[in-house]
Amino acid sequence: MDRGVNRREFLSKAAYTLAGSTVLTKLGIAGAPAPDPPTPGKGDWAGYSYDLRSTRFNANEKTIGKGNVDRLKVKWKFDVKEPIGSTPTVVGDTLFFPGEGVYYALDSQTGKLKWKYEAPQNPKGSARRALEYYKGRLYAGDTAGWVRCVNAANGGLIWERDFSTWTDGPDPTVRTGIRISGACLAFDDKIYFGTTGNKTRVACLNADNGTTAWEYWITGEHNVGKGGAMWNGFALDEKERILYVPTGDDKDASTMDSDLFTECLIAFDADTGYMKWYYQARPNDVFDLDWSCHPMIFDAEAPPMKKGSIRQCVAAGNKDGVYCFDRYSGERLWMTQLTAMYFFGGPNVDSMACAYNKVYVVSNAATQLIGKPPISVTAALDGYTGRIVWWTYNLEGICQGPLAAANGVLYQGFNDGRMEALDADTGKVLWQHTLPTARKGGFAVANGALYVGSGVPGSGLEGGAPGFTPPDMMERARNVGYSMFCFTLDGK
Repeated sequence: MDRGVNRREFLSKAAYTLAGSTVLTKLGIAGAPAPDPPTPGKGDWAGYSYDLRSTRFNANEKTIGKGNVDRLKVKWKFDVKEPIGSTPTVVGDTLFFPGEGVYYALDSQTGKLKWKYEAPQNPKGSARRALEYYKGRLYAGDTAGWVRCVNAANGGLIWERDFSTWTDGPDPTVRTGIRISGACLAFDDKIYFGTTGNKTRVACLNADNGTTAWEYWITGEHNVGKGGAMWNGFALDEKERILYVPTGDDKDASTMDSDLFTECLIAFDADTGYMKWYYQARPNDVFDLDWSCHPMIFDAEAPPMKKGSIRQCVAAGNKDGVYCFDRYSGERLWMTQLTAMYFFGGPNVDSMACAYNKVYVVSNAATQLIGKPPISVTAALDGYTGRIVWWTYNLEGICQGPLAAANGVLYQGFNDGRMEALDADTGKVLWQHTLPTARKGGFAVANGALYVGSGVPGSGLEGGAPGFTPPDMMERARNVGYSMFCFTLDGK
């Protein structure tokens, strides 16, 4: 032993090595020192929506811009067996993403596998949105109803909790269809997420051990099948410590007693779960008109005629359009509708971003119901007024996945595999590329690279209504498979 190390330091180091030994043995490198987690940098994309405000805007990306985005080419790809429906998480030299019961960690520069975590239980559960990086750990909920915390350095499981059952039923071991579809959000040693299925709740867990700090049942703790599902991630005002949560439609129109907080945008005290305000788009709605895009927090600057005026906003997408509120009082400031209201139309699956005093949104129109192919439009809305700054028609194709903005460029993709980079100021298409299979998850723009995975649309909100998926995409996916891609300037 090094005589320069005192007893306390020796015991501390020994305990750290022992804690990692089980994981290291699984990786076939028993006895090696436990690796360090990746070192975060300013240009990283460390969570589903980039930041706590869920803007999907990386203001620290300075390499790829309007003048050179047309030079993007594939640098590497990493092949997997299952569709990738998530947004990559990029921290330092590591890229993380989930599959079905699997988490992957890749070298972000080369695409080489660093480690692979396989869930010990419910392996078919899929983390649909992203892995949230926080203090050297990764957090995610999945479609089997489990929440897990994994060591970002080596993939070792730290803790897990099963949310797929409840204890007040006749048989507490019976699984109830409770799932977690949205991304986790980490703040001040807490983890926030919502559930979907028969019983829906907002949960706040202690990040260290997964114990419950507080929870809020959307339709009451003892009401089953009432709705209020949370399909998306949340947003958090760090200064005022307010959590913004979107909920889904009512599933039982026969009663009005428990649907008060279905199809709502709700503001909670992030520390206690106390409800500050809520806005309900439509009470007693059984037409599946959920809040379908995560909330985004921003400070909107007034037009020139109102110089100096600032609105403190939170905006979110409902299936009929974009709503914007005063984030402290809940007063509705504006609403903009781009396509007809429909349960598979409008903005969908977080197809929004916020940057440069604008709200960017892709809205779908289900025109196949009248014998025409589905279409979508992309628009930039003034953050202060909601007026349309620019608008572009996206030809035949539906966007049901997250956008991204960075360095004057807006990135969007469609269910036929097409990806585009648009001028964020004008909507002009600056770059196009078609993936071998459908683009299903979101983009991450980080440290001079664009990362995106390929997957094939499935059913429901994760893929699209009948007719939304091009007929050849399912067959193409079976033949080609799925991959995580890295694009850089000239592929270098």
